[in-house]
Amino acid sequence: MPVDTFFVDSSELAGPLMNSASRSGAPFGKNLTFLGRAGVKTIAGLRVAYISGLDSDVMGSEVWASDPSEKYLAHYFVKKDIQTVITQYLALVAETKRAGVDIFLCG
Repeated sequence: MPVDTFFVDSSELAGPLMNSASRSGAPFGKNLTFLGRAGVKTIAGLRVAYISGLDSDVMGSEVWASDPSEKYLAHYFVKKDIQTVITQYLALVAETKRAGVDIFLCG
């Protein structure tokens, strides 16, 4: 890649990435990075909030309430992933005294 490229994914291929050590991000080669399961990062001065996967709500309340650190959830995001985004966002706002995100990625 000629420029830094960051991505999220909701395909079945993302399942292993979302449920491994790379859940907080992983490089895929020069300038290509999977952002991870869910979170907020500052990239090149921009605030990027992201969540990978499909909404697990369609799988039922038991899956929706699951903890991704304790159970393999394939390529679905759960309530705890949304809480991760909110928690990281609030921590960033408290640290920088500036609200808002510049880019929101989901997929």
